[in-house]
Amino acid sequence: MSGYTDQRGNPITFDDLVVQVTEAVLANVIVLEEAGVPQGDIKMVVGRDGGTVVGGGAIFQTPLERPLSQEQGKALFDAFSALYSRYRQGHVDAGQLDRIRERHNVGSKVETVRQSLEP
Repeated sequence: MSGYTDQRGNPITFDDLVVQVTEAVLANVIVLEEAGVPQGDIKMVVGRDGGTVVGGGAIFQTPLERPLSQEQGKALFDAFSALYSRYRQGHVDAGQLDRIRERHNVGSKVETVRQSLEP
């Protein structure tokens, strides 16, 4: 047993944890982009404690129940970097993007951020 669980408390592997966290962080980047936050104003931090995305006055956190080891934190960072790079280059499969959007409620988050950005 890996000791990791998903958001519902179901046991998952470390590899599954990495996929879930990297996709959640990317979803939050997409939210800010679609809400109109300039790409250069979006800041991301991914590591041992999970991920944080900041921009346009919004902060999205994807915390982990317990910190990862240095090695695991680097693996998470590297996995997110690879996914983000593929996303920037337009190389993430449309089906995967749709699943990420749906799984992480991108549409409703976009509306919330847009409302908070209005003067």
